[in-house]
Amino acid sequence: MPLGLYISVPFCRTKCSYCNFASDVFSKSAYENYVARLVEDVAAWRELVSKLGCAFESAFKEPADSIYLGGGTPSILDGAQLLRIFAAVRDQFAVTTDAEVTVECAPGTLTPTLIDTLQQCGVNRVSLGVQSFVDQEAQSVGRLHKRSTVLEEIARLRQAGIDNISIDLIAGLPHQTAESWAFSVAETIATGVPHASVYMLEVDDDSRLGRELIAGGAASYGGVEEATARILPMVRGAYSLVFMDERTLYAARDPQGFRPLVLGRLASGWVVASETAALDIVGASFVREVEPGEMIAIDERGVRSLIF
Repeated sequence: MPLGLYISVPFCRTKCSYCNFASDVFSKSAYENYVARLVEDVAAWRELVSKLGCAFESAFKEPADSIYLGGGTPSILDGAQLLRIFAAVRDQFAVTTDAEVTVECAPGTLTPTLIDTLQQCGVNRVSLGVQSFVDQEAQSVGRLHKRSTVLEEIARLRQAGIDNISIDLIAGLPHQTAESWAFSVAETIATGVPHASVYMLEVDDDSRLGRELIAGGAASYGGVEEATARILPMVRGAYSLVFMDERTLYAARDPQGFRPLVLGRLASGWVVASETAALDIVGASFVREVEPGEMIAIDERGVRSLIF
């Protein structure tokens, strides 16, 4: 089975108010210290694995078909640091020629120089943390970009030959309404990016937004489920998607059938994946493919096929 590599860069230009990830704002000197230690650890991975008592040696004989640099905001590192990280990885691990190599980027950081560096690193996929196409919503949680910035940088990536672009959105942000949420979804579809991830806002008590909500100083939008239900037909026309409410897991396949979805069975329940190989990883048995244009709902009643 091919190997997947994930590397975290825990630095940001600003700490988003909802974020409880292991990331924060540090001086640039901390970047260099981290990159130097990361390169050392990658070079010494066999020793580190052994110290942890793990038996991964056989797994690491397989080439990697995916590399993901997440965070934090990896795109705030300078070009030389990014080149060192990818050189260290490729020095220690075999990488397939068609590997998917992703870097998470904050809108506003994708300069022509950075894009050139990403290409030198072999990056062929960029994940953009947009969260909202409504400027007020993005700024209210500490994002530094505007809608126009996102559109400009998507165009810049495409001009450089990087078409595999993903957009992250968050549903339930402060100041968000049913209309503004629908606008962000419509803008995402209009960009034509091949992938989008939608996350429900999770407010951790220890995050800045959590403390504001506890103190009564901020309000998040509570009508996300209703708004999402209204725009599902529009979303399904462009993407396959999987999402969940309090009791039900939903999975929908795009009508053209470009993006597969498969249903699997575990002893403890059901699972939906993008390919049968993913079912094998979790020990699930293949049941069937989700048909193009079909949506299924999974809850305590079992699996139901829905049409919206």
